Amino acid sequence: MPAEYDRVTRLADRLVRELNILLCHKLRNPKLTGVSVVGVRLSRDCATATVYVNYFTPQHLDAHPSADEPAQIIRCIQRAGGFLRKCLAHNLNMRVTPKLRFIYDPHAINRYRLFNS
Repeated sequence: MPAEYDRVTRLADRLVRELNILLCHKLRNPKLTGVSVVGVRLSRDCATATVYVNYFTPQHLDAHPSADEPAQIIRCIQRAGGFLRKCLAHNLNMRVTPKLRFIYDPHAINRYRLFNS
């Protein structure tokens, strides 16, 4: 069984890379500028992926985002979820492309501040 967990971890890391590339180069929504994927948690059968996203812009490094901003980001990225899944199916050689569930990760900005202070 340990090999299966290694495969899931490798796929999760690949999904992070692919999703960040898609967010930077394929999506044309200006509301998603500065959004990055900070982590992916895959189910054991690779059918569902929980995608953790955060919003990095220079003004957000010094101040906290407003209360409704994370909700707007999640709504925008969920609308693009079908397109992202289709692009992942095209780029990855997997039998089943995971369903994407997006969650805002507010702790990524704190980790950035911690390591860059």
